[in-house]
Amino acid sequence: MAMGLVGSGASLILVGGTITKRVALPHARVSIHQPSSDSIRQNIDELLMEGKNMLELRNTIADIYAQNTGKPVDVIQKDLERDSFMSATEAQDYGIVDRVAKFKKENP
Repeated sequence: MAMGLVGSGASLILVGGTITKRVALPHARVSIHQPSSDSIRQNIDELLMEGKNMLELRNTIADIYAQNTGKPVDVIQKDLERDSFMSATEAQDYGIVDRVAKFKKENP
Protein backbone atom coordinates (compact mmCIF):
# COMPACT_ATOMS: atom_id res chain seq x y z
CA MET A 1 0.00 0.00 0.00
CA ALA A 2 1.30 3.43 -0.95
CA MET A 3 1.02 6.04 1.81
CA GLY A 4 2.72 9.43 1.60
CA LEU A 5 5.76 9.48 -0.70
CA VAL A 6 6.71 6.16 -2.27
CA GLY A 7 10.00 6.89 -3.95
CA SER A 8 12.89 5.16 -5.59
CA GLY A 9 13.26 1.52 -4.50
CA ALA A 10 9.95 1.64 -2.64
CA SER A 11 8.06 2.15 -5.91
CA LEU A 12 9.88 -0.87 -7.35
CA ILE A 13 8.68 -2.93 -4.38
CA LEU A 14 5.16 -1.53 -4.84
CA VAL A 15 4.99 -2.38 -8.55
CA GLY A 16 6.31 -5.87 -7.78
CA GLY A 17 3.40 -6.62 -5.46
CA THR A 18 0.61 -9.02 -6.31
CA ILE A 19 -1.29 -7.58 -9.25
CA THR A 20 -4.86 -6.62 -8.24
CA LYS A 21 -3.73 -6.02 -4.63
CA ARG A 22 -1.50 -2.95 -5.13
CA VAL A 23 -3.24 0.04 -3.52
CA ALA A 24 -2.44 3.72 -3.05
CA LEU A 25 -4.12 6.16 -0.71
CA PRO A 26 -5.58 9.17 -2.56
CA HIS A 27 -2.85 11.64 -1.54
CA ALA A 28 0.09 9.27 -2.10
CA ARG A 29 2.88 10.31 -4.46
CA VAL A 30 4.94 7.76 -6.38
CA SER A 31 8.39 8.42 -7.85
CA ILE A 32 10.42 6.40 -10.35
CA HIS A 33 13.92 7.08 -11.67
CA GLN A 34 17.03 5.32 -12.88
CA PRO A 35 19.61 4.06 -10.39
CA SER A 36 22.36 6.49 -9.43
CA SER A 37 25.69 6.46 -7.68
CA ASP A 38 27.36 8.81 -5.24
CA SER A 39 30.86 7.71 -6.25
CA ILE A 40 32.96 10.69 -7.33
CA ARG A 41 36.58 9.77 -6.64
CA GLN A 42 37.33 6.62 -8.57
CA ASN A 43 39.81 5.57 -11.18
CA ILE A 44 38.68 5.01 -14.75
CA ASP A 45 38.52 1.20 -14.46
CA GLU A 46 36.27 1.43 -11.40
CA LEU A 47 34.06 3.96 -13.17
CA LEU A 48 33.73 1.74 -16.23
CA MET A 49 32.86 -1.27 -14.10
CA GLU A 50 30.35 0.73 -12.10
CA GLY A 51 28.84 2.09 -15.33
CA LYS A 52 28.40 -1.44 -16.65
CA ASN A 53 26.83 -2.56 -13.37
CA MET A 54 24.51 0.46 -13.31
CA LEU A 55 23.38 -0.24 -16.88
CA GLU A 56 22.60 -3.86 -16.00
CA LEU A 57 20.71 -2.72 -12.89
CA ARG A 58 18.80 -0.11 -14.89
CA ASN A 59 17.77 -2.73 -17.46
CA THR A 60 16.65 -5.12 -14.71
CA ILE A 61 14.61 -2.37 -13.04
CA ALA A 62 13.02 -1.41 -16.35
CA ASP A 63 12.15 -5.07 -17.02
CA ILE A 64 10.42 -5.34 -13.62
CA TYR A 65 8.38 -2.17 -14.20
CA ALA A 66 7.49 -3.30 -17.73
CA GLN A 67 6.45 -6.78 -16.62
CA ASN A 68 4.23 -5.43 -13.82
CA THR A 69 2.75 -2.38 -15.55
CA GLY A 70 2.20 -3.81 -19.03
CA LYS A 71 4.13 -0.90 -20.56
CA PRO A 72 6.84 -1.55 -23.18
CA VAL A 73 10.42 -1.56 -21.87
CA ASP A 74 11.40 1.35 -24.14
CA VAL A 75 8.65 3.53 -22.58
CA ILE A 76 9.85 2.59 -19.08
CA GLN A 77 13.49 3.29 -20.04
CA LYS A 78 12.51 6.77 -21.26
CA ASP A 79 10.46 7.47 -18.13
CA LEU A 80 13.36 6.39 -15.89
CA GLU A 81 15.70 8.97 -17.46
CA ARG A 82 14.35 11.66 -15.18
CA ASP A 83 12.69 11.70 -11.79
CA SER A 84 8.99 11.10 -12.42
CA PHE A 85 6.54 12.00 -9.65
CA MET A 86 2.97 10.74 -9.97
CA SER A 87 -0.20 11.22 -8.01
CA ALA A 88 -1.99 8.08 -6.81
CA THR A 89 -4.32 8.29 -9.82
CA GLU A 90 -1.42 8.76 -12.22
CA ALA A 91 0.35 5.76 -10.64
CA GLN A 92 -2.83 3.75 -11.23
CA ASP A 93 -3.01 4.90 -14.85
CA TYR A 94 0.68 3.99 -15.25
CA GLY A 95 0.07 0.52 -13.83
CA ILE A 96 2.14 0.76 -10.64
CA VAL A 97 -0.93 0.38 -8.44
CA ASP A 98 -4.22 -1.31 -9.24
CA ARG A 99 -6.55 1.00 -7.38
CA VAL A 100 -6.72 4.15 -5.30
CA ALA A 101 -8.37 3.61 -1.94
CA LYS A 102 -11.49 5.62 -1.17
CA PHE A 103 -12.38 6.85 2.27
CA LYS A 104 -15.81 6.08 3.65
CA LYS A 105 -17.87 9.16 4.30
CA GLU A 106 -18.84 9.57 7.92
CA ASN A 107 -22.46 10.19 8.84
CA PRO A 108 -22.96 13.64 10.45
